[in-house]
Amino acid sequence: MKSATEIIVAPKHHNLRMRLAGVQSITDVHSWSDYALNLANSAANVIGIIAAAVVLIAIALIYFTGSELTERAKGKLVTPQQDQMKALRQSQAELSARRSEETKASRLEKVETELAAAWKSEKATSLRLSQIETELTAAKHSQESMASRLSKTETELAAARRATDELRPISLPCGRASRQSAWTLRPRR
Repeated sequence: MKSATEIIVAPKHHNLRMRLAGVQSITDVHSWSDYALNLANSAANVIGIIAAAVVLIAIALIYFTGSELTERAKGKLVTPQQDQMKALRQSQAELSARRSEETKASRLEKVETELAAAWKSEKATSLRLSQIETELTAAKHSQESMASRLSKTETELAAARRATDELRPISLPCGRASRQSAWTLRPRR
C-alpha cells in the first residue's frame, strides 16, 4: 500500500508530466495539424519579407547618408579663391541691402515731409473755413439787424405819413385870415 506522501506526490508528478507533455506537443511539429502548419509557415514568410525590407531600407539609408556626408565633407574643403568669391558676394549683397534701406529711408522721409505739408495745408484750410463761417455769421447778424432797423424806420415813416395826412390846410372864411392857411387835424375816415 502507498503512503500518504506518495499519494500526495503522485498527482504533482502527474500534473508535471502533463505539462511537459503539452510543451513537447507544441514543440513537436509532427503532431501539429495542417492548418496550424500553414498558418505558422505563412506568418514566418511575412515576417521574413518584412525583415528583408527593413534590411534593404537600412542598407539604402547607410548608402545615401554616407554619400551625402562625403559630399558635404568635399564641400567644406573650399579653396581660398572660392572663399574670397563668397566674401565678395556677401559684401555686395550687404551693400545692395544698405542702398535699398537708404532709398527706402529717403522715400519715407519725403512722404513724411509731404504728409506734414498736407496736414499744415489742411489745418490752414480748416482755420480759413472757420474764419469764413465766423464772418458769415456776423454778416447774417448784421443783415438781421439792418432788416430790423429798416422795418422800424418803415414803421416810423408810415406813422409820420399818417400824421402828415391828418394835418391839412384849411381856409378861413374871414378876411385877412382867409388869405392865410392854417393846418388842422383832419378827421379820420
